[in-house]
Amino acid sequence: MLGDEVIAQPLTQFPQRFKKLGRVHISGIKLDIDLTVESVKPHSGKIIIKFQEIDDRDDAKRLSNSYIQVNKSEIYQLPAGNYYHFELVGLEVIDSNNQVLGKVEEVLEFPASDIFVVRSEKGKLLIPAIKEVVKKIDIEQKRMEVKLLPGMEFEAG
Repeated sequence: MLGDEVIAQPLTQFPQRFKKLGRVHISGIKLDIDLTVESVKPHSGKIIIKFQEIDDRDDAKRLSNSYIQVNKSEIYQLPAGNYYHFELVGLEVIDSNNQVLGKVEEVLEFPASDIFVVRSEKGKLLIPAIKEVVKKIDIEQKRMEVKLLPGMEFEAG
């Protein structure tokens, strides 16, 4: 905390995006508000943000341990073939035989590749986000087509 400014830890791979933000949503344990970004500057791998509505240290301190969320209209445009996790969660997953396997429940990040956690009444299926398995992602149709490899089976739970 620097007076009425807030120090934020970026959770994005594109920290340059902060310079173009206008209105953001702040959510936390006891917080759920919209604020206007007045200024942004980088500082030692973090971001210092001044919000128009925050005028003193006490107001800034109330934002501690909160998340800064942007409107969908302000998300950073990713290169083709790359997706935000929120775009993938909820997609219906079908196999090469057009059988519904379930829906993407969450995306786990690992160094080698992300893992899609697919859940259905059969249980949980872990699908690596690799080209050999994930054949097509269609955000508009809310579908992901996959080709399961030998040994890829549902786990109970």
